[in-house]
Amino acid sequence: QGLAAVESVHVASSLPDAAVPVLGDADRLLQVVTNLVSNAVRATPTGGVVTIGLSTNIANASALVTVDDEGPGVPIGFRDRIFGRFERADGERGVGTGLGLAISREIIARHDGRIWFEDRPGGGSRFGFALDLDPDSDPKHSVG
Repeated sequence: QGLAAVESVHVASSLPDAAVPVLGDADRLLQVVTNLVSNAVRATPTGGVVTIGLSTNIANASALVTVDDEGPGVPIGFRDRIFGRFERADGERGVGTGLGLAISREIIARHDGRIWFEDRPGGGSRFGFALDLDPDSDPKHSVG
C-alpha cells in the first residue's frame, strides 16, 4: 500500500474466502505478486485502481493470480522483450532496473507455472500467472 499511497492509486482485491493451496516457496511467490502490483501501480494514473485477483480452475487443477492496471498498456514494440533482463518500456514512470519481470518469469518457471500479460478490453493491462494446485489438498475444502 505504501507505493500506492504515494502514487495516489487504490489497490483492490478479488479473493476467495478459502485458502488456495499451491506447492511453492511462499517468499518467492510473494516477490512475484509484489513486483506485478508495484509495476501496475506505477502504470496506473493518479486516482486509478489496481485489482489483484486469485481464483482456481478445478478442471485444470491450477491457481490463477491476476493483477489488472488502468495504465496505457504495454507498447506494441516492447511486447516481445517485456520479460527480458534490463528491459524497460520507454517513458516508464518510477525507478527500476528492468529486472523485475525477468526475475518473476524465472520464479514462476521454477514452480512449473506460466506467466503472461494481455490487454484489458477497457484499457490497461492484465499480468497473470498460473500454478498447479497442491495435489494433496482439496481446494474446495481448504480454509485460510
